[in-house]
Amino acid sequence: MNCSIDDCANHVFARGWCSKHWRRWRHHGHPLGGGISKGQALVDFKRLAAIVTDDCVLWPHSTNSAGYGKLFLDGKLQLVTRLALIYNFGAPPTPNAYAIHGPCHNPLCMNALGGHIRWGTPLENQQDRHRDGTANGVRQ
Repeated sequence: MNCSIDDCANHVFARGWCSKHWRRWRHHGHPLGGGISKGQALVDFKRLAAIVTDDCVLWPHSTNSAGYGKLFLDGKLQLVTRLALIYNFGAPPTPNAYAIHGPCHNPLCMNALGGHIRWGTPLENQQDRHRDGTANGVRQ
């Protein structure tokens, strides 16, 4: 059986994709992910972080193992949700503040202006993780 991606004749490895497309999905969150030009993720971040809508604004690039968007910025890997809050509202209220998801609970959503993420305490983050079934980094 061949990979389900158009024009790919490689054999299926997992999820209907060949090993190349499966690895891209694991690393970038999409089987066709990766291969963007240097700096494109930051350009996309600034454009997406400024969108005003009630809908989810989904991060289209790489994710961490828990499915949250990530971006390499200022020499380190950072979560897009945290960066979206900083970009729109400034520094966190406390050094240990977390980016907490509101109504959508979608780890790819970076909609700070529409109220989908907000600053929260470590306790609120734990409560959010238990509610979503993501406590200890394991999705249920």
